[in-house]
Amino acid sequence: MRKKSNFELNYPLFVNYFNDELVRDNMINNKDLKRKYEAHTELISTLIFELEKRFDKITINNILTETVLKLPDEVLTSFIVSYLNSNESTKSNPNVVSFYNKILHLGNSSIEYIEENGIITNRTYKDLPVLIINNKYHLLKCGNEHFKNELLDDVFDTLSFEEKKYVIMLLEHKCLDILNLLFVNIEISFKDLIDYLMKAGINNNIINNEVYSNIQEKLHLLLICELASINNREVTEATVKLINEKRYSIVTQLILNKVLNHLLYFSNEDLMSMNDNLIIEFINNNYNLVKKYNEHTNINLE
Repeated sequence: MRKKSNFELNYPLFVNYFNDELVRDNMINNKDLKRKYEAHTELISTLIFELEKRFDKITINNILTETVLKLPDEVLTSFIVSYLNSNESTKSNPNVVSFYNKILHLGNSSIEYIEENGIITNRTYKDLPVLIINNKYHLLKCGNEHFKNELLDDVFDTLSFEEKKYVIMLLEHKCLDILNLLFVNIEISFKDLIDYLMKAGINNNIINNEVYSNIQEKLHLLLICELASINNREVTEATVKLINEKRYSIVTQLILNKVLNHLLYFSNEDLMSMNDNLIIEFINNNYNLVKKYNEHTNINLE
């Protein structure tokens, strides 16, 4: 009986597809490949079983080289699962790895979609993000969501991709109703309101049930409008920092005193080390200096 080579002992599944001795030696000496092979032997075996039904040895070698040899564990298992869940046409496409790699760059939600539904091997893969977000909307909605008299179902398809993502965020965090409460007396359409909030970088960190419950409704609206007016990422992030620390008292004082934009001059360390009174005292003591600086830089204090 012929004694098995080291390659045959280490990689029995690959014996028929890797014949070059130099390549075999490199594979034998590749400890990470050996670990990966042992960790995913069952999946790799299933993949090879499916490939053997459809391709010649050269094509199988190419596919195994581009996947098992090159991809990190998580991506490798994702590819195999996606391939196994693909239709016959996709499984028989010799360029299936290339299509998977293109989808890989579209983000986690697209990867999750093809893992469940199979790899897309035509140009419609570019429509995946829109398809996914539309599906997500239909899973999240109840059907009676509305803003004032506008049914969300009637508006959703008219929104841009980024606007749809924002609406999904509102639905996921159950804060759509808060917009109805806050903006009920303001003449604005749902689409225009979404654009207004998005441009200001205001999301569920500001629009949520906890904030609504801890400051007055009018002040919640003023907070949103003030942040939108200031439109400064640092100020918004500082406000969120205070909210996350449940420091609603200082947020309320800043809104009432119309000095929310002064948060621009506090670092995260300042906000965490200074109590509410010290923050207000600092703002009051430095108001004239800050005002002079703002006039020089055209930052509106009102």
